[in-house]
Amino acid sequence: MSGLMARVPRRYDKGKSLSLTKTDRIMLNQARAILTHSRELAMDVLQGGMPFSKAHDEAQRANQGRLSNAFRLKELRRLLPEVAAQVEDGSLTLAEGTSELQER
Repeated sequence: MSGLMARVPRRYDKGKSLSLTKTDRIMLNQARAILTHSRELAMDVLQGGMPFSKAHDEAQRANQGRLSNAFRLKELRRLLPEVAAQVEDGSLTLAEGTSELQER
């Protein structure tokens, strides 16, 4: 991430777009994903405690988990709204609600 940051100017005129290569844009998006996932993880990368690629992998895994949980809850709402309500109020876990869906 520090390599990318070295190539991005600190200041630029508003209204002017930065001219970044495709690789730089990909790395910038990956850096944003890491930062969105965990500010501490991003700081660890900047300080050299964790490789950029490893941090990005961790951020992607966390995001996939959130997406799959959101999808499962959406399916519960669609197919078994009463069970979804129990998951949302905390009386059932998402895993218990999903198993309820599989049993019916």
